[in-house]
Amino acid sequence: MKDAQYRTARRFGGTSPLFRWWESSGWFGRTGNALVVGAGLLVEAAALKEIGWRVDALETPDSIARRPDLYADFATHRCRILADISQARVRYELAVITHVLEFIPDPKKRHSLLSQVSMRLQPEGIVLLSLRGWSDVYASSKWVKSGEGVRTGIGTWTRGFTRNEAEKLIGKSGLIAVGGPQGARSKTPEQVRIVCQRVQ
Repeated sequence: MKDAQYRTARRFGGTSPLFRWWESSGWFGRTGNALVVGAGLLVEAAALKEIGWRVDALETPDSIARRPDLYADFATHRCRILADISQARVRYELAVITHVLEFIPDPKKRHSLLSQVSMRLQPEGIVLLSLRGWSDVYASSKWVKSGEGVRTGIGTWTRGFTRNEAEKLIGKSGLIAVGGPQGARSKTPEQVRIVCQRVQ
């Protein structure tokens, strides 16, 4: 992620709705290696660490430099901070990607990042993927069309995804949708939340 020019996922005091939904299934009761992409303020990474997962938190070098104490406190012999996907482990049982891909302007880089996560999944591994819907993007008070997405009033590039667009992206990256909160939608705006596995 060293050359990424996008805003990584922010955390607003709690784990994502998809994370909470999957947690309620009891799946987090097992432990293993987890990768949190665009780890932000480490809320989801810390939640996994607390219940015994070995967590790698992937963030941009700029974000890590802005919060040295936060990231230093997180890193232990079981958990690591990564500044590039090339530093990741060979295999993971779980990957969490919450509102990250929609801030990558280059479709090739977006696909490359998701493909590299896919290649590192165990055969029965899971990706929890959360993406902004288009209604979320267009809810910004000021935006200008830019390539596939928009540039907001604060200069951030972003795009939204429909469910079909998201499934096309994951399919190109060697993943398949296997579930998600059935019928669950944000009040406003709508989000895309998908549980993925690697295509066997």
